[in-house]
Order: sequence, then structure tokens, then C-alpha cells
Amino acid sequence: ENKLLQLSDFFSKEKTMEVRQFLDLRLREHYKLDSHQSLTALGFFSDEIEATRNFYVHPGGIGFYYNVFEIAPFSNGPTDLFIPWAEIEAFLMEDHPFGAFIHR
Repeated sequence: ENKLLQLSDFFSKEKTMEVRQFLDLRLREHYKLDSHQSLTALGFFSDEIEATRNFYVHPGGIGFYYNVFEIAPFSNGPTDLFIPWAEIEAFLMEDHPFGAFIHR
């Protein structure tokens, strides 16, 4: 059965908020920023990054893809943040649709 997946298929609303911390960490790693540096100083529109509904599922983890102008100006280009399942499996709902891909 074909189904359009949503973040709510993987994470509860509360856990989606916690996934933001992983996205922030990945973004800061990519741009070599420490936790005290401002994202807006780098050109991002906000110092907090939300989990986008534009995500993809991979056997190794979950990726969040931000188009240009979504979180930063065109000059930054698109932003692709990937989080391995091992880092976030504690946040996953028990009955998420890709349980077979994640080795516990």
C-alpha cells in the first residue's frame, strides 16, 4: 500500500521537538560552529531549526532536506541533514513503518 509518510509516523510531537536538537547539532557540525555561535550570523533566518516535513528515509537513518530560502538565503544553497538511526532510535515510535530496517 502506498502512503505518504509524515514525521508523525516516526516520532510523537514531543519527540519531534527533541529531534530538533540533532538537526541543530548536524548543522553546526557542517558549518563548524560551536553551540554558542549564532546561526543567523551565518545567514540563516533563525537560530533554531525545525524538523522539516521534507524528509527521506534510508536504511542508515533519516535525512531532512531544506530547499533554498526555507531556512537560509539562496547563497547558502539547499541544506541536507542526515541523522543515523542509531542516534535517534530512542525517539522513534514503537510502530514506525521502517522497523525492519533498524537493527536493535
